[in-house]
Amino acid sequence: MKGITNILAIIMVLVGLCTSCRSYVGFDDICQIKNPSKGEFYYTFKTEYDSITKADHRIRLDTNLRYGLDVDTFLKAIKRTKPIKAKFVSNKVVKVYASDGKVYRFLFSKGNETFKLSIDGTGHCFKVSKRRARILTALFMKANKQCNECYCQTLNPLEELDWLKKKLNKLYEKGCSADEIYSCKYQKDKDGFLFVNTTCRDVPQELYDCRGNRLCTIGGVLGRRDTIYNIEENSLQLIFKL
Repeated sequence: MKGITNILAIIMVLVGLCTSCRSYVGFDDICQIKNPSKGEFYYTFKTEYDSITKADHRIRLDTNLRYGLDVDTFLKAIKRTKPIKAKFVSNKVVKVYASDGKVYRFLFSKGNETFKLSIDGTGHCFKVSKRRARILTALFMKANKQCNECYCQTLNPLEELDWLKKKLNKLYEKGCSADEIYSCKYQKDKDGFLFVNTTCRDVPQELYDCRGNRLCTIGGVLGRRDTIYNIEENSLQLIFKL
């Protein structure tokens, strides 16, 4: 009888320990993403301090430089993370797309040890263990490395860069505008796009960076020369012809 009592006591202790292990409400209790279809992340190029009490995440995303993400590995890495109250600088934003149409947005600190989940207008901050933070860092670095062979971090810039798609549509509307687009390298290793008009010689060539900023004009009536960006002629590749 005494032996049975001891066994029951041990069982109760073990049950108590298991309960204490999950006494907090973790990420997987708050959010369950069903059938995630894909994941991607963006680096932020202008950030502000963010906290759990701040609903408006006023950060600027470099949306033209997106990176694909192994969504299954990502979700495993953040599973069972603990909720905290935190204030941190957002370094990157991860988006996970679910099959039901929902988009889950995660704001990460630079070291990937803290993140904030933004869903349905509310936000929750979570603490990632150092081991899992290293897994996330390796995951992001792998995505970076895989995209080194991309152009402007995209496999198909004409389809994936929103600003380029819009500019492409305008080419069909305007009479005397660029009729060819070239991908190119400028300042040794930077990706860019050169817009060229082969029919109207008075129209200058235009150089754009990956974000859609016009860097300079070349030639045209004024005969301007590129003395700053130094486009590499050998890098010119025709990607569009009207």
